[in-house]
Amino acid sequence: MSDALLVLMPFTTLGVAVVLLLAAALHTRLGPEYRAFVDRWTGPLSVFGVAVPFLLALVGVFSTGSGPRVEALWFSVGDLDVFFGLRLDGLATVMAIVVAGVSLLVHLFSIGYMKGEHGYVLYFAELSLFSSAMLLLVLASNFFLLFMAWELVGATSYLLISFYYYRPAAASAGKKAFLTTRLGDLGFLIAIFAIFFHLGTLRFDEVFEAAEAGMLGAGWEVAVPLLIFAGAVGKSAQLPLSVWLPDAMEGPTPVSALIHAATMVAAGVYLVARTFPLFELAPAALTVVAWVGALTALVAATIAVSQRDIKRVLAYSTISQLGFMVTALGAGVPEAGMFHLFTHAWFKALLFLGAGSVIHASGLHAVSIDDVGGLVKRMPITAWTFVLAGLALAGIPPFAGFWSKEEIFAGLLAEEPVLLGVLLVASFLTAFYIFRLIFLVFFGPERFAHGEVSRFHESPTLMGIPLLVLGVMSVLAGFAGVSFLGFPLQDLMDLEPAAEEGHVTLWLLALATGLGVAGVALAWWQYGGDRPLEADVALRRNLGPLYQVSENAYYLDPIYDRTLIGPFLSAAGFLAFSVDNGLIDGAVNGFARLTQGLGALFRRAQTGLVRDYVTGMAVGSIILAAVLWRVL
Repeated sequence: MSDALLVLMPFTTLGVAVVLLLAAALHTRLGPEYRAFVDRWTGPLSVFGVAVPFLLALVGVFSTGSGPRVEALWFSVGDLDVFFGLRLDGLATVMAIVVAGVSLLVHLFSIGYMKGEHGYVLYFAELSLFSSAMLLLVLASNFFLLFMAWELVGATSYLLISFYYYRPAAASAGKKAFLTTRLGDLGFLIAIFAIFFHLGTLRFDEVFEAAEAGMLGAGWEVAVPLLIFAGAVGKSAQLPLSVWLPDAMEGPTPVSALIHAATMVAAGVYLVARTFPLFELAPAALTVVAWVGALTALVAATIAVSQRDIKRVLAYSTISQLGFMVTALGAGVPEAGMFHLFTHAWFKALLFLGAGSVIHASGLHAVSIDDVGGLVKRMPITAWTFVLAGLALAGIPPFAGFWSKEEIFAGLLAEEPVLLGVLLVASFLTAFYIFRLIFLVFFGPERFAHGEVSRFHESPTLMGIPLLVLGVMSVLAGFAGVSFLGFPLQDLMDLEPAAEEGHVTLWLLALATGLGVAGVALAWWQYGGDRPLEADVALRRNLGPLYQVSENAYYLDPIYDRTLIGPFLSAAGFLAFSVDNGLIDGAVNGFARLTQGLGALFRRAQTGLVRDYVTGMAVGSIILAAVLWRVL
C-alpha cells in the first residue's frame, strides 16, 4: 500500500466529518427539500467514510515489513521538531481493522436506530469525527500526534455521551467521562514531557532505542511507564478511574457499542501495547499493571452480577474484560491481551447493538431486566445473535472469546498463578451474569412492564445486517489467533513478550471451559424457570449485604463524592465566592466606589456661577497667603 493511501485512512473519515458538521450547521437554514436530501445521504456518506479505511486496513495486512510510513516536519519549537507521522505496522493494522470494522457496522446500525431523531446529521458528524480521531490515534508514529488524537477522542466522546444534552443525566455523564479521563491524561502528558526532556525526541522508534540504551535514568525508567499507564487507566476505565464508563450509557446505544467495543476504551490497552518496550525495562511497572487489571476484572464482574439495566450489565462486563487484557499486558504477554481485544471488539459490539435493538423496539431510552422477558419469539435474530455473543463472552468453545481467554490463561500459568486464579473466578462470574441477562430478557414468559409485549418486533434490515455479521465474527474471530493455524494474528502484530510464552495444558483448558459451562448452568438453574424475577429476588435476599455492595458498585461514587469531589467543590466555592468575589472583586469594586464618591463630592464645586468661583479664588488666596506667612 502506498503512503498516499495511508494518509487517506484517517482523513477520509475526517473529511466526511467536516462535511457533515457543515451540513448540520446549515440544516435549520435549508428549505424542506434540501433538508430531506441531506438527511437521506447523511447515513450513506458516513458509512462510506469508515468503509474506505476498513478496506485499506485489510489491504495493509498484506504489506511487507513494517508497512508504509509517512514522516513530514510539522513545526519546530526550540529543540523540539514535531513530525506529522503515520505508520501502518502490524499492530496498527490490527487496530485499524477493529476500529474501522466495528465503526462501519455501528454507522450502518445507526441509520435505522437514529432515524427520526433530533440532531440526526450532527450525530453522524460527531460519530465520524470520533472514528477519525481513533484511526489517527492507532496510526500515529510519535507521541505528539498520538496525544493530539488521544485528546480528540476524549472530546468527541464527551459530545457523543452527552448527545441527549437536554437530559440532565446525559449532560452529567458526558462531563463525568471527560473530567475523569483527564485525570489519567495528566499523567500521560507528564510522561511525554519527561520523555522529551531526557531523550530529546518523541518518535516511537527513537524513544524505544534510547530507553533501551539507558538514557532515561533509573528513576524515570519506572516512572514513565507508570505515568503512561495512568492515561490507559483513565481511557480503559480501570480501577480507580472506572466510574465514568457505566454512566456513559446515557448516550445513544450505538455510541455505547462503539466506545465499549473497539475505540475509546481500547485506546488505553493499545497505548500500553504500543509503548510496551518501555514497560519491558521496568518489571515493577508491569507488576502494577497486572494487579490493577486483575482486580478490575474481578471487581467489575462482581458488580455486573447484580445490575438491572441491560446496558449497565454490559458496561461492567466491558470494564471486566478490559481488566483481562490489562492483566495479560502486565504479565508480559501483550500478544494475548491484544488477541483478546480483537475478539472482544466483535462480540461486545454485538451485545450492545443487540441491547439497542431491544431498546429500539421498546420505545424507551433504557430497558431494565425487570421490564422485559421472553422476547426470543418476537425478536429471533436479536435474541439468537445475542446468545452467540454471550457464548463468546463466557469463553465457551469454539466461540471467539474462548481462544483469546485461553491464551491469557496460558500466559499466566507459569509466572502468575495467583493472577490466573483471580481471572478464573472472574471468568466464572462472566458466564453467570451474561446468561442471567439472556435468560431474563429473551427467554421465559413474555412480559413488558410498560405496555403490550406484542409491540415488540424484529429490527429493520439496516439494523439486522450488522447483528448477523457480528454474530458470524463472534464465532469465527477467534480462529485468527489459534495455535493450530500458526498464530496468524499474533505474528502480524509482532509484539515481543516480556515473559516466557505459556502453553495451554489439557487440565487448564478443561478447568476454564468447565467454569464457563458451570456459570451458564448456574444461570439456567437460577433463572431458567417460569418465574425468573422471583428467583432474582431470592438471590438478593440470600446474599443480603453482599448483594447491596455489588448493586451499588462498592459505593465508589459516594466515596469519591465525599472524599474528593465534595472537598474540591467546597474549596472551589470558597475561592470563587469568598476570595474572588469577596476579596479580589471587593477590592477592585471598593476602589471604584471610592473614586465615584470623591468625584461626586468635588462635582458639587462646579456650580457654573462666576461669584462662586471668585469667592473660591479669594478664599484660596487667603489660605495660601496664611500658609506662606506661617512658613516664612
